[in-house]
Amino acid sequence: MSVTDRPPGAAAAPPASWSDGEVTEPVSVEAARAVAEARLHELLESVELCALIIDPDGAVSFANDHLARLLEWPRDDLLGRDWFATCRPEADRTAARAWLADVVAGEDVVERQHENGVLTRSGGERTIRWSTTLLRDVHGAVAGVASIGEDVTEARATEAQLARLAAAVEQATDMIAITAADGTIEYVNRAFEVESGYEAVAAVGRPLAALVRSGSHPDAFYDGIDAATKGSHGWADTIVDRRRDGSSTRSTCGSRRSAGRPARWRATSTSGAT
Repeated sequence: MSVTDRPPGAAAAPPASWSDGEVTEPVSVEAARAVAEARLHELLESVELCALIIDPDGAVSFANDHLARLLEWPRDDLLGRDWFATCRPEADRTAARAWLADVVAGEDVVERQHENGVLTRSGGERTIRWSTTLLRDVHGAVAGVASIGEDVTEARATEAQLARLAAAVEQATDMIAITAADGTIEYVNRAFEVESGYEAVAAVGRPLAALVRSGSHPDAFYDGIDAATKGSHGWADTIVDRRRDGSSTRSTCGSRRSAGRPARWRATSTSGAT
C-alpha cells in the first residue's frame, strides 16, 4: 500500500475489470494496491472499534466513524490533520513523533499491542488499547501505520478504583475477612493476620465461623455467624475470638453480604488476650 495524492481518507476505485475479486484483464501494481486499500478501508469501517491509519508524516489518512465519534470530530475534519498535534496529549507528542520517525526509518519499535491516551475535541482524555501493524509500499518502505483500538477508559478507571480500595482494606487497622458463598475465607487483611495470628495462607479456604470459634459462646451464636457469612442478612455483635495460639480476644464484629457479592467480615479488637 502507498500514500498517494488522493484526498485524505479516499481510496481509489478498483478497476472496472475487477469483478468479485477476479481479474479479467492485466492490471497495474498501482491498481492492485488501490483494490487492496479499498478492501482494507471497507473492513475497518465495519468494526465497532477505533480504526486509524496515519501516513509517514503523522497525518490522518483514514479514521472510521467509531473513532471520529469518540474523539468528537466530524470525520471529514479529522482527515488530513496531524494526529499527534490534534489527538495526542501534549506531554506525549515529542516521544510519539520520535517513535514514528524510528518506524519510518525501519527501526523495530512497533509494539503490536499497546495503550496510550488520546484527546477529544472538547479536551477530554480517553485511553485506547491499540493493535498496530505497518503498511508498506511495493518497495517495502513504510507507507503508513494502521491501528485498531478499543476504548478502555472506564475499565482502567475501575481498576484504579479497585486498587485504591484494596490498598485501603489491606492497610485498615480493623480485621477484615472476605468469605465465599459457602462461608470459607477468600481474603484476610494484614490486621486480621496480626490480631488472629493466622497468616493469610493458613486462613484462606477455612470456614470463618470455625476459625474464630473460641467456645465462649453457645452453639447458636456461632450458627448465627455461619448463617450471616452464607446468607444475605447482616449480623453484628461482640464476640470472644480464638487466636491461633489459643488465647482469646474480645472484638466488636459485623458481617454483611450484598446480592451476588462475597460476605465482608469486619472486627475491631476491644481487649487484649485473655
